[in-house]
Amino acid sequence: MKKFFGFVLVLGLVGAGAAYFVWNWAQGPKAGGGEPVEVTIEQGSSATAIAEKLEQAKVVDNALAFRIYMRVNEINADLRAGKYQLQTAQPFGSLLAELQKGPPAEFVRLTIPEGLNVEQTAAIVGEQTHIPAADFLAAAVPATARPTILPENSATLEGFFYPTTYFVEEKETAESLVARMVAEFHKATEDDNLGADNEFGLTPYQIVVLASLIEEEAKSADERDEISAVIHNRLKMNMALGIDATIQYAVKKYEGQPLTVSDLAIDSPFNSRTRAGLPPNPIASPRQASIRAALNPADSDAIYYVLSGDCVHHVFTADYNKFLTAKNNQPRNC
Repeated sequence: MKKFFGFVLVLGLVGAGAAYFVWNWAQGPKAGGGEPVEVTIEQGSSATAIAEKLEQAKVVDNALAFRIYMRVNEINADLRAGKYQLQTAQPFGSLLAELQKGPPAEFVRLTIPEGLNVEQTAAIVGEQTHIPAADFLAAAVPATARPTILPENSATLEGFFYPTTYFVEEKETAESLVARMVAEFHKATEDDNLGADNEFGLTPYQIVVLASLIEEEAKSADERDEISAVIHNRLKMNMALGIDATIQYAVKKYEGQPLTVSDLAIDSPFNSRTRAGLPPNPIASPRQASIRAALNPADSDAIYYVLSGDCVHHVFTADYNKFLTAKNNQPRNC
């Protein structure tokens, strides 16, 4: 009854009878109460405005009684804005506890597919979350998060936005999302000894570059190690890789647009038709399976591959004439 007597003191001349009714209102739920209702408290709303909104939503029966209850409990402006899931005729005590704690965090489901580059990833972030694509792109630099295997002179985090599903909170920044994606890359690859020495003489970063090529070229999961073998074999021979996906990356034709003659002749470190070796950075974010394929190529002497008649699987060969025959028999719609 301490709070009851507190009401009496605050109400003063209003009288003990009015205090009783305020106390009664504070108890809830009443008959017909307890129904779910969504209420949004705007930033900067006064206690009076909040009380009136709660009365309109039937969360409280009487705004004045709610304000008096706040006064007795010395609660003034420490109510937090946001979207709440409340109940009609809710007890004042539990209601105020929710409003002081703040609304539950709202999350958006963000799914990043495999094989996207940083610009494509930014576009999806901009479409599916509150973070603008431009902000994500601006944050996609080593100053935001630095993978342990990233070379010192690298200016991009390309390849490290691990493809998976993320839950993005309403208050999350572009910088924190970038950092989380890079952390997810480390988590996904921690069992693969990516940072250890390998038999190919490639740096861990070059393994990620190679894995991004596999990610773009493999249309069937069971051919990743075969494509990896072709790339490794060509690297050993100092032979141009001839992977058009690197040229598409250079000229920003990401969605399967056909390459022109001028595109194929572009003077770029990403033109793998005219330059031997790996491109300077990944061209997409590879999944774990592609990274493992880069570290574990098939035991094969093949240096050519071309799409077969089903436009999914490839013909692999070390014989140039067999390659030409397979290429000539390739359906035009592949």
